[in-house]
Amino acid sequence: TIFPYAALFRSLWGGVVILGRARINTTSGQGNIEGIATTDPRGIYGGSDDDDNSGVFRYVQIKHSSAIVAPNVELNALSLGAVGRGTTIEYVDAYAANDDGFEFFGGTVNTKYLISSFNDDDNFDWAESFRGKGQFWFAIGASDKGNQAMEMDGGTTPEDGTPYAIPELYNLTLIGSGATSGQSLSQGLIFRDNSGGKINNAIIH
Repeated sequence: TIFPYAALFRSLWGGVVILGRARINTTSGQGNIEGIATTDPRGIYGGSDDDDNSGVFRYVQIKHSSAIVAPNVELNALSLGAVGRGTTIEYVDAYAANDDGFEFFGGTVNTKYLISSFNDDDNFDWAESFRGKGQFWFAIGASDKGNQAMEMDGGTTPEDGTPYAIPELYNLTLIGSGATSGQSLSQGLIFRDNSGGKINNAIIH
């Protein structure tokens, strides 16, 4: 069951965006992050440094995020564009967002202790050749909303672009919205667009 009042407070603000210079598999090797105008250079991510360091993001709760900035355009609770493995992301809770909890647009960042809870769309989402490692991810769906526990896409432009998205994930617990929630899209794992992945020690319910 969704926590009390969580549904009332989704999309109160935008969300957190971290952009880096690791490789992605678009034709140009760069992208424009969702929710920021394509004319704004601050929204560009991608490069050639898989060891790129975007700093330390640790012990953070992101609540009631993902405001709609244009039709069909929302920010995620945490959007990661081409973030490199030199970055530290640990102990982050994405709670009651109006879109995805975590979305990785390419990159190689390694993460630990991520919680995605009661969000409107996917709990974890990746595309554009995400190749990082993750440990101790937890997700629980809302009874009123939700989509895939994890939506895993490989390429966008083109779909068969390289490097391929093949992250490595360990020790996952993914709980859906419940058999009585009526959420027809409350699915477990969706692999699309030439995405792969290595998933070890996972409970998906």
